[in-house]
Amino acid sequence: MEKRELNEKRLKKHKLVIESNGMNMTNISIDGIDVSDAVTGIRFIHKGGEAPVVEMELMGCDVSVRNPRIPQLPEKFMAFYKPID
Repeated sequence: MEKRELNEKRLKKHKLVIESNGMNMTNISIDGIDVSDAVTGIRFIHKGGEAPVVEMELMGCDVSVRNPRIPQLPEKFMAFYKPID
């Protein structure tokens, strides 16, 4: 069994709704929460024999990543980030 198949069995299934008016307006909601204003791109991938996968690009305005395994940023990037204690 591949790693992806194992992950698919453990992951919670979410309800994703994508509605388009066929022109220039698309509404996207996840579990009933509208995320349309944050999504800048979306891709739908469905390979035979596998669960469908949706990739969404989101505007990263206020992003926090908390993980002890993430190394410190190189000095040249420090001006663009602020630490959160």
